[in-house]
Amino acid sequence: MSAGILKIRTSEFLRSRLEEACVLVFHKNFFQLVFEIAAVFPLLKNKPELVSKAREIFLNLKSELLSQRNSVPHLEFDDNGNIGKRYRRQDEIGTPSCITIDFTTLEDNTVTLRDRDSGEQKRVKIEELPDLLK
Repeated sequence: MSAGILKIRTSEFLRSRLEEACVLVFHKNFFQLVFEIAAVFPLLKNKPELVSKAREIFLNLKSELLSQRNSVPHLEFDDNGNIGKRYRRQDEIGTPSCITIDFTTLEDNTVTLRDRDSGEQKRVKIEELPDLLK
């Protein structure tokens, strides 16, 4: 993407953000500029079992996506701040999907997958993640 188009797309995005100060506004066509495809985080950073499981899922997902795409997948691991701040931070940089590991994950190997554009959250099996993030 040329620098001129990047400037235009960025200015359009920023202008739309200024229109509504309290509500986050996202454009699906802005996805082309996104570097991260997903972020993985534990629900609580002070629970070692959640952090350990989140890191395990992060590393497995990264290697699975690497083998599928033959390029380095852009995933992020984040355990700083509370869950709401993590979601907000990822929304601001345009990460389309967030994967949250919670206590239910430890019981049934499902995670919460949150969509940036709709804010919808759903439970999915860990083994389904690579296909859902294509």
